[in-house]
Amino acid sequence: MEFYNEDFLIDGFFTRVKQASQRVLMMDYDGTLTPSHKNRDKAVLYDGIEERLQRLMESGHTRLIIISGRVIEDLKQLLDFDTYPEMWGVNGAQQYLPDENIIRLNIPRRLAEDLAEAEKWAKKEQLTSFLEKKPAGLALHWQDRTDEEKEKVQNAMKKFEPCKFTCISDPLFAGADGALQLATDMPEEFLEKL
Repeated sequence: MEFYNEDFLIDGFFTRVKQASQRVLMMDYDGTLTPSHKNRDKAVLYDGIEERLQRLMESGHTRLIIISGRVIEDLKQLLDFDTYPEMWGVNGAQQYLPDENIIRLNIPRRLAEDLAEAEKWAKKEQLTSFLEKKPAGLALHWQDRTDEEKEKVQNAMKKFEPCKFTCISDPLFAGADGALQLATDMPEEFLEKL
């Protein structure tokens, strides 16, 4: 496994985690706990991850939170846990607590207006096939798209310069590869003792 910080010692990290009085593990769903998939309904957990997360929750020593841009109802349909963990859906606009309460945060009027304007822009730029409308946001997805399609999105986004938009496909500790590798590299004895 490679790290951005070459001085990072994985054994020391797990030792500090084990000794911590309080622990929280927050993991993104799409592209971290699951492979990225063009058809979002087929994005299911990597083999073995569900069992590891279930054991971590059952240990009672670590607060597990799954974060997603999806609505919580969609997450629950994709997960097959005996007991669901805490989940933050719609990038934090919804919160599911283990006692099965869903809290929907109000969307400020200005944000709703800005989202409506952004959606109009995406339609004008003929980007609706890339667009995912969310209760508290919009996303332009381009994974699994052709280079020509990605260029179309980049050209449309030039309107917003000097802001820059970058597609990160292989980040370490900033997405699927790093977080998933960390979870799979965790020694079994840490799962038992956490």
